[in-house]
Amino acid sequence: MQKKLLRIGAGLLLFFLAILLIVPVVASKKLDRLIEKANQDGGQLSIGSRTLAFRLTHFNLSADSVRLNQSPGGQQLEGTIAHLEVNGLKLFPLLLNDRIRISEVLLEQPEIILRVMAKDTMNQEEEDDGPDIKIGETIIKDGSFDWYTAQQRLALRALGLQLRSTALQLPLAPRKERDPGPAAAPALLFSSDSLIIPQKEKADWSFSEVKLDTDRGQLELGTVKLSPRQAVRPFLTALKMKDDWLALRLDDVLFEDVLFDSLMAGGLAVLPKVSVEDFNLLVFENPALPSEKESEQKDFFVEKFRKLPVPVLLQELRVTRAEITYGVLLEESSAEEINFREGSLSLKNFSTYPQGDSAVITADFTFGERSPLQARFALDQSGGGRHFSATGELRDYDMTDINPFMSVAAEAFVEGGHLNKLNYNFSVTNEVADGKLLLLYDGLELKLDGKKAWLKNIMEDIAIRDSNPRSGGDLVHGTVYNEHEAGKSFFNLYWKSIVSGLRSSVSGKMFTPKELKATELR
Repeated sequence: MQKKLLRIGAGLLLFFLAILLIVPVVASKKLDRLIEKANQDGGQLSIGSRTLAFRLTHFNLSADSVRLNQSPGGQQLEGTIAHLEVNGLKLFPLLLNDRIRISEVLLEQPEIILRVMAKDTMNQEEEDDGPDIKIGETIIKDGSFDWYTAQQRLALRALGLQLRSTALQLPLAPRKERDPGPAAAPALLFSSDSLIIPQKEKADWSFSEVKLDTDRGQLELGTVKLSPRQAVRPFLTALKMKDDWLALRLDDVLFEDVLFDSLMAGGLAVLPKVSVEDFNLLVFENPALPSEKESEQKDFFVEKFRKLPVPVLLQELRVTRAEITYGVLLEESSAEEINFREGSLSLKNFSTYPQGDSAVITADFTFGERSPLQARFALDQSGGGRHFSATGELRDYDMTDINPFMSVAAEAFVEGGHLNKLNYNFSVTNEVADGKLLLLYDGLELKLDGKKAWLKNIMEDIAIRDSNPRSGGDLVHGTVYNEHEAGKSFFNLYWKSIVSGLRSSVSGKMFTPKELKATELR
């Protein structure tokens, strides 16, 4: 019996010795073959130095000065890694069935460039999901990442990357677009000093102090900017050379209760709660822009949201402090503008896919210096995203403050008057605004500009109401009607629709706004 146990023990000892002596040789040769294969067909993989440390069931790899240039799945991946560690790579799953099981992967100072290659439609092969990979912990320190499109345009640049991920499994299983249920995904701590997303022509997105924690379901953004390139080109002084432009800045943005597993797996990203401490938006338009430069249709809110690269449902977004400036570019260096200040905003139910329920925006602002303004927009999402309804109220406003935009939108100049209360309710369908407006005011003094203005101003006392209601109690309800130019912005449509109701409210009984317009030379 004792001899039998000795023989069994000797057999096990020989078995473990074989593993310790033979398996390292086999694994080392397999690694050499992988490197050799990676350098075929125009690919490149080089390692300045490497160290392999074998244990009974796994081995560890340490490598310095790694350079790579590979083309997996129609994408070109190139860059360098200052230091790489692969710890706890299980031997038997790798040798027996090509399953990769790793305890820890560390990448220090990786500088990676990913280029999407143009697809060869004549020789497409069925895409392989790749090997079954599970990594206990992944760490990236001080990295950078550039992503280029198939047209070789920079789509994303990330600097100062820090990442720690646990239980990473590749490939991630995609989820159905509208299924927000649980799915397996790694716990992820991610931060970046700076993310830059260049646009095709007019502006660039940038994000600073980015922090992501998938365990807590949170994403924090210190500052988000949409920076127009034209605004920093002062040499473009001729008005006809100045395009419309938009600038946006958000500070202290927080996404909460986000199911990042769905987003990372390519499914629907549900955003239950987003908060923004400070929101600043500037929109400037050029009324003298040649018509050929305005031929391209400007997107409305729903259309812009639908251009997000992943399917998203935004359930609620709240802005604590908001300011919006809408301006008109002039020949002079300064631009006329109106301000919506000291405001708050709420956005609800925005989706990248069509649905029957409207997306809703509500806003409370101080308009001008002291006038309270409330507005609500219900944006239709069942169709193309350009139909909506708007309601709102404005109180206690000095009407002379509106002059820069009355000149542009209504060819008029306000010399005096006080707005007591304004209510409006209109809808936009097929680029036409139609609805009602009630304007209560007194002491209005109005001069009309444009061709034949002399005729209009001679008849001012007859054609223009100086108050509403008048002393006799005669109350006029205005009509909102505006045919929108597709090359103009959402703000232009909103503003001109309200101005159309203002014009119909102040016009007297003798001439309607349409009849006054007919006095102009063609």
